[in-house]
Amino acid sequence: MKKLGLVLVMSLLFSSLFASCDKDDDVRVGFEETPTVLQDFVKTHFSGVNIRYVEKDYQGYDVKLKNNIDLDFNLQGEWTEVDVNKGIMPQSVISLLPEKISSYLAEKHAGRNIESISIKTYGYKIDLIGNTDIELIFNKEGDFQQYDD
Repeated sequence: MKKLGLVLVMSLLFSSLFASCDKDDDVRVGFEETPTVLQDFVKTHFSGVNIRYVEKDYQGYDVKLKNNIDLDFNLQGEWTEVDVNKGIMPQSVISLLPEKISSYLAEKHAGRNIESISIKTYGYKIDLIGNTDIELIFNKEGDFQQYDD
């Protein structure tokens, strides 16, 4: 019986230890607690938009604006994704893309709005909205690679 009790206690101890190490633990933080480069990005490209909340996890920061825009940043405060959720992507953010991407979009997808821009290890993922939603993949230099499903 003592062995069963010891096994139960050890099981509870380990399960609580692993639960506390969950990688999905998001912690709310104040905007002023984020890296300066993150704060500058938000103030530059989304001035006048109030912040709903900021969460930090093991990968970085998630900033949710009151107009339903989602911004993701790595732990150093560098932007990794801007998602305007069916809104209008600010031209100031689009201008951060390599010129090749802007030219490709103007030539091949004129009139479509950019819903999200993600910086990936391979380059960029751009989601366009319109009659049908399209995902485009570009390498780091801005060369079109493929359409993504």
